Amino acid sequence: LRKIGGFFGEGGYGERLKKNEPGYQLKDLAFSLGARFFQHPDRYAKWKPFLGPQQSPTPKQLGVPKYEGTPEENSRMIRAAMKFFGAATVGMTEIDENTRKLFYAVDAFDKKQVLFEDVEEPQETDTQRIIPNKARWVIVFSVRMASANIARAPYPVSQATVALAYSEGAIIANRLQEFLRPLGYHCMAESNILGSLANSGGFGVMAGLGELSRLNRIITPEYGPLVRIFKVATDLPLAPTKPIDAGIWKFCRTCKKCAEACPSKTLSMDDPTWEVKGFWNNPGVKAYYEDAPRCLTYWRQSAGSCIICFAVCPFAKQDKSFMHAFVQKT
Repeated sequence: LRKIGGFFGEGGYGERLKKNEPGYQLKDLAFSLGARFFQHPDRYAKWKPFLGPQQSPTPKQLGVPKYEGTPEENSRMIRAAMKFFGAATVGMTEIDENTRKLFYAVDAFDKKQVLFEDVEEPQETDTQRIIPNKARWVIVFSVRMASANIARAPYPVSQATVALAYSEGAIIANRLQEFLRPLGYHCMAESNILGSLANSGGFGVMAGLGELSRLNRIITPEYGPLVRIFKVATDLPLAPTKPIDAGIWKFCRTCKKCAEACPSKTLSMDDPTWEVKGFWNNPGVKAYYEDAPRCLTYWRQSAGSCIICFAVCPFAKQDKSFMHAFVQKT
């Protein structure tokens, strides 16, 4: 099969692309390759989170120029592809001197440094992950979690939907990497599905997916807190989406339902502040800071991952609360 054009016939795309045949644009091939990443054992075995599987052919291998589009066209294309790949919501933001601070200096899981350098290709060594300076955009996306499972926190059945969301986030990121590769662009993702490249909440706010909350996590207008946020860096030029004001941050000032229901008393009952609770908080953000060690201790003792605060949040009620309709209207 591979000798006559590849396992899926991708060998014939080069000639069709050169002829500019209808239905055989570079975007069409990229879309197909991204969607079927895990379809073949070879691709699954070569899974690489940061650099990507690198199984899709590049424009050079196809003998065609790389895809070129305006930032607005590229953003529409990415949003459409990401929704198809499984993302709930998608946003984009540009990396500048402020947003670069949201990238971690060191990966907490394997202690590799995360660096930006003037290189053409992203690189990974035993001690470093290097992002090219030309990768000036971040694609941020969310994955939904099942409300019925979350409502059963802190029991393991609630942990299942959290684990599934993280797993889906990693797979969607891989699909995006395989989508961008044949278009001629790089895509650097998390080295660990729990988030090791940059601050998810910060980029979620900057890209307009939601607002920071008393949970010290993102709450979205569409799905409340029942999402997990993921992000990748890319050199594909994009039109940034803007931060939003849906009234969520202000609502949290008086609600306090999550903090009252928290069994470990982790969440703050106070107004937002610049003062961090401890070394586990990054400074420089005005937030409802939580006492994270208390939360993690309760996790271990309950043999699951407590997410009671998500379950009791009024914004988690979806169509069972007037607030969602009210926020959308206003």
